Amino acid sequence: MSDQGISEDSLNDVDAPKQSNLPKVLLLSAIVAVLIVTFVFLWGGKDQLRKVRAGYAAPDFTFRDLSFKDVSLSQYKGKIVLLNLWSTTCPPCIDEVPYFENLYQKMKGNEGFQLLTVVTNRGEDATVVKTFMDKHGLHFPALVDTKKVVYSRYKLTGWPETFLIGKDGIILDKFVGPKEWDSPQFIDRLNKLTKG
Repeated sequence: MSDQGISEDSLNDVDAPKQSNLPKVLLLSAIVAVLIVTFVFLWGGKDQLRKVRAGYAAPDFTFRDLSFKDVSLSQYKGKIVLLNLWSTTCPPCIDEVPYFENLYQKMKGNEGFQLLTVVTNRGEDATVVKTFMDKHGLHFPALVDTKKVVYSRYKLTGWPETFLIGKDGIILDKFVGPKEWDSPQFIDRLNKLTKG
């Protein structure tokens, strides 16, 4: 056999071990992950990474009520808070407001409890919300979030969503969709929580 057709360089290429692409893939993945985290922080801040579910702190906010007074969630620390996020143009929200009114009337003497609702803007301002409340005979506290701040902070998927918040500001429960908030079982639960 003749070795004339094979060069020394081609022999070296055959003997050389192939390099793996794994380190390049891992490096690229790490860079992409860092870019995503950086984007989230720059775009939405750390609130975008915060968990909003039972066991985590309820994000604070300050909005105006219908008498144009600033109200913050944090001012109710030490009380059990039922926080409802809704809209006057949402049919399931409209269906559940009578239950909130009944709950409010039954619980308003309990100093350890606060019902707080926030209208998360779908074009509503304080005048629209007040007109809606008056039309439906509603007296429970309603705040107006004209910029959907609470929608973002609480990572809502729609309306209505309701959060039961403990005296320490930690979310105890999250409810999606309308409920009968004035049921004897739920009122009993609230009364037990306010005494505990």
